[in-house]
Amino acid sequence: LGGNLSSAVLQTMSLVQFTGPILSQLGGTVATLRELRKAFVHASGMVVHGVAGKNQYPDAFLDFERFPDGLNMSQLKEALMRAIADGTIKQGQAFLEAGITPGMGGNLVGSQRERNKIFRTVESVIVGGAFNTFEAASRITAFIATYNLAMNDPSVLDKADILYGNNMNYQYTMKQFGRSPEALARFMTDRTFGVYGKENRQALGRGVGSLAALFMTYMTQMVGLMWDLLNPPVLKRKASGGFTVGLANPTKTREQNKMGRKAFARIMLMMLITGGVMGLPGGEDAEDLYDLIKKMKTGVDSDVRSEFRNMLYEAGWGPGLVNAMENGLINSVLKWDVQRRVGFGVLPWSQQVRAGLNMMGIPTGARAEEFLGAPGSVYIDAIR
Repeated sequence: LGGNLSSAVLQTMSLVQFTGPILSQLGGTVATLRELRKAFVHASGMVVHGVAGKNQYPDAFLDFERFPDGLNMSQLKEALMRAIADGTIKQGQAFLEAGITPGMGGNLVGSQRERNKIFRTVESVIVGGAFNTFEAASRITAFIATYNLAMNDPSVLDKADILYGNNMNYQYTMKQFGRSPEALARFMTDRTFGVYGKENRQALGRGVGSLAALFMTYMTQMVGLMWDLLNPPVLKRKASGGFTVGLANPTKTREQNKMGRKAFARIMLMMLITGGVMGLPGGEDAEDLYDLIKKMKTGVDSDVRSEFRNMLYEAGWGPGLVNAMENGLINSVLKWDVQRRVGFGVLPWSQQVRAGLNMMGIPTGARAEEFLGAPGSVYIDAIR
């Protein structure tokens, strides 16, 4: 994951799929696009000078000191430096997910033998360098854009108070840093990019489950973000017995639900644009489930993707539009097959469930080793 350049570049997708849509709900689409563009320029300058050789961390090619000077920039720069220092900006996702301490290398290792120092440096630079660089640059972009948006428009904080009115992390951040653009920038960065390591890992992904849950933290947290914004009706057990239908989180106000669902709709639009219909949450899972049920009921193999494409062709759509609708604009325009990487078509733990069903005799197409998640696939493939 860490040494894969495509994985590194795709870190910027959080800006498009989550940060941008939520900020546009709080501060307007035009203002959000403007601030994201300006913030991206600042972050890119840090990367350029970091690659050129001036970087403060061996596992991230950024020059964090490369920031425009000026009276209006001083407070933002101080806030950004604090966020970098405490790990809000530079988390080192690839390392933390693998249980490796990020940020060390070379002579920082201490009294270890030279061979181990060299290995640690290679680990930081080669394995984590590209991934951590794009992750930190994307977080910097989100932080700066959120800060400036809230600084220029005080109503952004008012709307954030409504949207996250009962979010304890939001309340704690506001208490810790004051009701300020910096506090919102910190919260939004963590919320739309994730918090890694054991600090915010789901209960199922701890202990024995941590093996199967490896590299699932980001997707799990983002699915949680979308669920929280949508706050859908769910089936609940009544104290007196039986079941009833109610909102997943009944403590939310009507205004909070309205704003959250609008933000959710914006996120779905960006997911449709970047990953197509099959990249929407559960899209590929629904496709496979439909094909499986149809085969079990009728004995006939089904391909819902082909049926979907044929439907659009018969409606008069051209090949480019059909491909964009199925797999997203990145695939259709740039010819990069990243639909499964940027989409949420396969939900967290879905692969493990499929593998388990397959071992029970239900033909889901999943391999048995996929029950152990990414490590299972990697090691079994290597043994083969």
